[in-house]
Amino acid sequence: MRTRPSTSQSEREKPLCPIRSKLRRPHLQKLPLALVWFLIILYILTFATLSISRYESFKPYVLDMGNYDQALWNTLHGRLLHFTGQPEMGRVRLGMHVEPILIPLSLLYLVYSDPRTLLVFQAVVIALGALPVFWLAREKLRNDLAAIVFAAAYLLFPPLEAANMFDFHAVSLTPTLFLCAFYFMHKRNYRLFALFALLAASCKEEISLIVAMMGLYIFLIQRNRKEGLLTILAGAIWFYVAVYVVIPHFHPEETSPFLNYYEDLGDNPLQIAISLLTRPGFTSEILLTRQNLVYLYELLRPFAFLSLFAPQALLLALPSLAINLLSNNASMHRLALQYPAPIIPFVVISSIYGAERLRRMANWDLGLCRELVERSGHWPVGLVLLCSLISHRYHGLSPLAAHFQAYTVTAHHRLAQRFIDMIPKDAAVSAQLNLGPRLTQREKAYLFPHVEDAEYLFLDAASLPNTDNVHRWIQQYWLQESEFGLVAAQDGYLLLRRGLPSSPLSDPFYSFVRVKDPCIQYPMVVNFGEALQFLGFDILYRENEVIKEVHFNLYWRALRELDDDYFIALYLVDSEGQVVGSTIQPQPVTVWYPTSQWKPDETVRILADTLAWWTGDMAEFSVALGVLNGDDTWDPGARLRPQVVEADLVTEMPSDGTLLQLMTFHNDALYRKRPIEKKRIFTRPSAQHILQADLGHQVRLLGYDLSSTNLETGGTLHLTLYWQALTRMDRSYTVFTHLLDAQNKVWGQKDNVPMNGTYPTTVWLAGEVIVDPYDISIHPDAPSGRYLIEIGLYDAETGRRLGVSGGPAEGDRILLGEVELLSAGAQ
Repeated sequence: MRTRPSTSQSEREKPLCPIRSKLRRPHLQKLPLALVWFLIILYILTFATLSISRYESFKPYVLDMGNYDQALWNTLHGRLLHFTGQPEMGRVRLGMHVEPILIPLSLLYLVYSDPRTLLVFQAVVIALGALPVFWLAREKLRNDLAAIVFAAAYLLFPPLEAANMFDFHAVSLTPTLFLCAFYFMHKRNYRLFALFALLAASCKEEISLIVAMMGLYIFLIQRNRKEGLLTILAGAIWFYVAVYVVIPHFHPEETSPFLNYYEDLGDNPLQIAISLLTRPGFTSEILLTRQNLVYLYELLRPFAFLSLFAPQALLLALPSLAINLLSNNASMHRLALQYPAPIIPFVVISSIYGAERLRRMANWDLGLCRELVERSGHWPVGLVLLCSLISHRYHGLSPLAAHFQAYTVTAHHRLAQRFIDMIPKDAAVSAQLNLGPRLTQREKAYLFPHVEDAEYLFLDAASLPNTDNVHRWIQQYWLQESEFGLVAAQDGYLLLRRGLPSSPLSDPFYSFVRVKDPCIQYPMVVNFGEALQFLGFDILYRENEVIKEVHFNLYWRALRELDDDYFIALYLVDSEGQVVGSTIQPQPVTVWYPTSQWKPDETVRILADTLAWWTGDMAEFSVALGVLNGDDTWDPGARLRPQVVEADLVTEMPSDGTLLQLMTFHNDALYRKRPIEKKRIFTRPSAQHILQADLGHQVRLLGYDLSSTNLETGGTLHLTLYWQALTRMDRSYTVFTHLLDAQNKVWGQKDNVPMNGTYPTTVWLAGEVIVDPYDISIHPDAPSGRYLIEIGLYDAETGRRLGVSGGPAEGDRILLGEVELLSAGAQ
């Protein structure tokens, strides 16, 4: 049996690499720590700035930024954790979560009473977590450079940055607190361990379960029975009191509102735990989903999966992992929010331990000389650096990330402050989701449409979500029939006060829908009937750090004075070209500014969203646009047919040519939507078989591809045709593809409008090349032998084929060549 060679004290103190040796010079010994501090400061400056910019561009919501702000402000003014943003949760935040750390944090408002104070504080605390990472890695790996790499990887960790950027949450402070707690536990300084464990547990009720797990680690791994048992007991008692006593006392329904996320497993934590142990098959079914596997993969990948080599450290996060992965709340299965925050420190810690274990394994297993091992034994650290940089490049949120988008503070955002200044500081107010955080430093601040005793309502028609016809409701009720009257209105903002008489909206209110000289991301010119002209669209996302459901800016103008109010809808199209969903409510702009009021000389911008669609299980989908005379979005007969005048994109037209397809999106592993731009082609393609046959002097066949010339009966012939438009066409022609025997009998056929019925010839531009695929099913009774492929174009209304000239033409058809057909299995 091989044993690990003993190592003398002098050998253990021997530097592991030349770099370490140089750093032992007195004037360079402090350089590694100074470099870590530089990274910390850089992180703070970057993410504090980004968080403030995000706040100033109205991205944070009342849930949760406004709720935290109001709870801390009220605490400082003598009303302990009082908040009014979610009346269904009660009037004290302890009815939602047990976060006693908020009480001392309220003192920050003595310095500067503003939600941005919390955002800066959060960035500072999270960044300081790099210090215990550096200390632990330096001790375990005995290499300053390795310690710097792990500290940098921690700061570059995409889930950490996401938790930092997604508003303020007390739980987002736990990475640093747990890293400090673990480091002092590692040093067996149990007093400082207890301090940081207590601070971490005070961030959220279930965090105490992780503290209990750390107690188990002390008991089993460190073999300190007393400290371990005390920690386990303290964590368990804290959890019980928080979940079974505190939350029920303050919540209107006398129970934790979040237990329904696990209703399939039980009604309380004990039942859930019993169910997990007694129903392993059902538990596995919940846990082993694609979404959860992707979650774990993305969580461990930035640290090169080194956590798997130190499961004893990774399993400390088991309570939070189970809480996230077992939840029926889809948001908790994603790394882009605050939920993974308690898991992050243990991924980092276990990665350090994993790297240290691999180094020891190399030293023991390979039997190499010590100098070679010491120089090569830290290759896992290099792997961590590489994986961390790649992960941050494609999933990070800093300006170094590939998909980084800066937050833009517009004149519209700045205008809001003028309305806020009109509201007295002590007045009760109700505001919509994204305006609320600007108004929560008062005793009563409600989330619209909760009004209660609010004296003021503050809304923004330009950004108010289009749920439950809320725009139509506001216009018909709050502005016409309620006891609230208009104080001011401009650029979509509405400020109403209780007791004022109703009054009509003035022209400045509508400036949010009218744009001059717009810079359109995807310009085009498409006429819908003789009423509206579509000028193009922009693609927007709800957040720049996480791609959720897409939004669109749609640009329009009226072709003439209109009497009708047209319904503009977006449609969800699957990868087969089938319409599977549509928006069913009117777009907000058309509620406030219906098409009958549009002027032909103005450009109208409509912000349209797809919030009602769930596309997470679709690898690829498209969004299409329709205009209806009426509001039945599923009636093709009510739609105005689009007519393309100009477009750089391939403008497919699903649903029998009644819709205009805007963009196709690909869902990546993290359910982010990546647009697939299909640009029109005007260069000659590279085809297997080159031809030049003209059809009706309007279309030219440039060539074709065949998947195979040897086929089986009952199989499929894969054919791709390459067309070129010789001119603009005002008729939609149908392509016929036939498989013929020697007697011209058809044994395989597919006739449709090009590109599977979505790209009619009426939208082709002169000179454009169209790649047109066909899957032709072969009749199972087709006899063996040689078959011809014939193709052509015809007018579906008259049945008349276009005449063909040039190439292998025979009157009104083109013969592409022969294929050999064998009986199934004969090949």
